[in-house]
Amino acid sequence: MASRPAPRQPVGAARPPRMKYRLLRPRRGSLSGSLAVRSHLPWPLRVLGAALMLVVVLVVAVVAAGWAYDAGRRLTGAPHMTAQGKALHEQVAAMTAQRERLQAVANTAEAQLQMARSAQEALAGQLKTAEGEVAQLKEDLAFLRACFRPAAIPPASMCGVFAWVLMKPTH
Repeated sequence: MASRPAPRQPVGAARPPRMKYRLLRPRRGSLSGSLAVRSHLPWPLRVLGAALMLVVVLVVAVVAAGWAYDAGRRLTGAPHMTAQGKALHEQVAAMTAQRERLQAVANTAEAQLQMARSAQEALAGQLKTAEGEVAQLKEDLAFLRACFRPAAIPPASMCGVFAWVLMKPTH
């Protein structure tokens, strides 16, 4: 008996069990995936070709960046701004020099003021010292005047001893 082909099932119908796992079995033939078609180029040539492509891409990128930079300068009017920029740089330099001169004058005035303050403080200290000495000399003068009073008033015992020591002959 001849075997008859199985009738075709509609698209959405369930598959018989033996057909269910057919897609999971390994394939044989040209569709199996183990067959690969490769060009026969040595690896140094492939590396050289990749490096050459990289250099070409970089050169194109640099040229495009330079063109964009120049286009931007032209759009902003940069070539016409150079004279104005130079004038502004000269103004900045002149103002910087003037500021430095004025700063030097201010520093000199500040130093002179500081020296005057220190001299005034030194003189104030000398004045206090001199006033203290004057006060001490006035006390000594008052003591000596009290010691050498006229004979009508009897001297104090301490003043008498002091006067006796001063009047004692040294030979």
